[in-house]
Amino acid sequence: MPDTHMLNDFADHVTTSYRKRMLEMLNDEHLPLYLREHLSESPNYYTNINLYKMVDTLVWLTYTDRDKKSNLDTELDEYFS
Repeated sequence: MPDTHMLNDFADHVTTSYRKRMLEMLNDEHLPLYLREHLSESPNYYTNINLYKMVDTLVWLTYTDRDKKSNLDTELDEYFS
């Protein structure tokens, strides 16, 4: 079983890496302003402090736009069914 110090180091690494990536995206002038504003205001992105949700967000960011749309469409279909 991993020791507490190792788990804390891992949590710190995930948090630091996540925040660095969010700041890179917020400062990326190639991203449309509306998207950067969304990232800064959404609790799922910039202000996220939950490790599990950070990982979920990073996974979401790896999807293509087509995959994101498909996932969202499926969620909407399930919600309205």
